[in-house]
Amino acid sequence: MFGRAPFLYGIFSKMIFIIICIVYIFALITYYIQYMETHPCSDCNLKNLNHTIVDLEIQIMDNRKLLNGIAASINHFKQSDENANNLSVNFTIIPLQQIAVLVIACNRPNAVKNLLQQLLKFRPCPTRYPIIVSQDCNDKATEKEIQAFHPQILHIKTNFKEEVQSSRVDFIGYYKISRHYKWALRKVFDVLQYDNVIILEDDLSIAEDFFEYFAATLKILQVDPSLFCISAWNDNGKSFLIQNDPELLHRSDFFPGLGWMMTRLLWEELKDKWPKSFWDDWLREADQRKGRACIRPEISRTAMTEYGKNGVSRSQFYENYLKQIKLNEKFIPFTQLDLRYLLKENYDKAMWNTINSLKEISSEELDGQHCSLQESVRIKYASNTEFQRIANKLQLMDDFKANVPRTGYQGVVQAACMEHRIYIYNSSHALISLAFCGCVGLLFLVLGCALPIYNWYPLFVIIFYILVPIPLTVASRVQDRVSAGGAASCQEFALFLTAGIIVSAFSLPIVLARSPAENPVIHWGACGFALAGNITCFFTIAAYFYIHREEDARYGLF
Repeated sequence: MFGRAPFLYGIFSKMIFIIICIVYIFALITYYIQYMETHPCSDCNLKNLNHTIVDLEIQIMDNRKLLNGIAASINHFKQSDENANNLSVNFTIIPLQQIAVLVIACNRPNAVKNLLQQLLKFRPCPTRYPIIVSQDCNDKATEKEIQAFHPQILHIKTNFKEEVQSSRVDFIGYYKISRHYKWALRKVFDVLQYDNVIILEDDLSIAEDFFEYFAATLKILQVDPSLFCISAWNDNGKSFLIQNDPELLHRSDFFPGLGWMMTRLLWEELKDKWPKSFWDDWLREADQRKGRACIRPEISRTAMTEYGKNGVSRSQFYENYLKQIKLNEKFIPFTQLDLRYLLKENYDKAMWNTINSLKEISSEELDGQHCSLQESVRIKYASNTEFQRIANKLQLMDDFKANVPRTGYQGVVQAACMEHRIYIYNSSHALISLAFCGCVGLLFLVLGCALPIYNWYPLFVIIFYILVPIPLTVASRVQDRVSAGGAASCQEFALFLTAGIIVSAFSLPIVLARSPAENPVIHWGACGFALAGNITCFFTIAAYFYIHREEDARYGLF
């Protein structure tokens, strides 16, 4: 009995050493993630180089506008001064990028008339901002109102022969809208060949600096690949929730819509997989957003008119919500402002530095009805339910789309309280939890190999952990470039391969334990540890791919 003591001592010492190593690795991963949170890519030379390139591209755009202004001044001087006709100075005016304005209309004649009057009133340059009105529904009264603005606008009409098909009658309107959007965008990008477009629905009104806002932010949209749209709408833009700062702009992971700009690059990415219904919610999904954000204003540059009561879905909360969104009343010369603070690296660093420097309070300390904060604060939430409780206190929109709260950016929702700001941020550290689960799974595998009577064969299942994400990852990249039918086939094949890899990972240790040799390759104890490790590691991998798309962008790892 005592002769086995050294043997048992050796076994337990090995196991303790392995456990210590696993805990040490977990501590390193945790430290690295926390460091990335507070020091996002601080020594990344490549990102610094990209930042410099972005600065240069913005300066080139600014210089193009300045050169055009100088050229126009010289031409004016030559026309007004007879002696200047002999000047030999020649300038070629560099045309500014066109931004088409697409108005989606149907059967609300007064609504489209109101919007077109505003667009023509505030439009600074007809050639730079051509207006296209796309009409569905074949409503004669609406068509007459649109035609009254000819030739200042272009009127295009749908001619759908087939009725939309839906199993639910109350969804037909959403199917028609999605079909109309696809048809209109195809006309603007593929037929008329515009590269940038602002999309408006006819029940909106616009601010005086509407065109100025989009002209300036187009530069940021084109140079920052982490953006996919510019929106003029603030979902939480009620007067008591915003700061009186019309210059202030934000990044948002939530697609706002209601007056937004997209580029041809995004259209080429989306057009072949455009959905049959609920196009806006579809655009908010992770597969379309791909970790990208939109720019939105603190004070909205669009507002909902009373005609919005008659929309497909908006009448249900027009009075309590849409009607209360404040429209900006002060013209801001955005093209003369430095908007580089909106670039991802600049914005992320500034936002998290601000949040980390603020005093933290609990939701119980917050008085939503009588805001009396003496300073800006932060409030932590750990679940969607807890966020909704805080949002209801502040009268913020409390819903989530694709696990993103309205106006949220990296899990943070901002609101104003008098002259102070409230940052509601997500404290869920998903990566740290997943790192712990992964370490536990690897611990099971190593324990299966720890005893001298077992072998190291269980570690071969690690190969399957490496292989299992590959099919679905490749499929998600490929399906964006193929038709809808091809994308479905690609996804099914990827799922088939993934299932085969997972089954193989569970089969291998069982086959090794049941080998017909006199002494099996591994014993059942090792097999049990390997199977437990498989369950834990595959769960971790699945959770990682589900969670990180929406919640872990703040770490700058993806």
